[in-house]
Amino acid sequence: MKEQAIDLHGYAPDEIRIAGAPQWDLYFRGGVTTSRGAFFGRIGADPARRLNHADDDARALYSHHDHLLRVMIGRCVRARGGTMRRSSSVCTPRDEIEAYAAFQGVPHVIIENRSGRR
Repeated sequence: MKEQAIDLHGYAPDEIRIAGAPQWDLYFRGGVTTSRGAFFGRIGADPARRLNHADDDARALYSHHDHLLRVMIGRCVRARGGTMRRSSSVCTPRDEIEAYAAFQGVPHVIIENRSGRR
């Protein structure tokens, strides 16, 4: 990217400082992140299980958002007995929670309403 800034945008080499993406900085600072147990406790998940996450921001872009969730959940569900294997799934929609009513109550599937909208 530094070369592109120089070649394509006319920056002088001494005008460019190499830096990481700031949103990742917290991962390299001690004591800033939440422990796995605390995080799982906050969302109501079992810390002994794996966590699959669907950040369903794309619902506004395509109409088949529920298909993504059904596929994700289906891949986690054992064919016999219909229970989740070793993992939990979480969806954190930013839109109306009613759009996820079909997934409410499915064992080990958590619909986290971070939007605050109903």
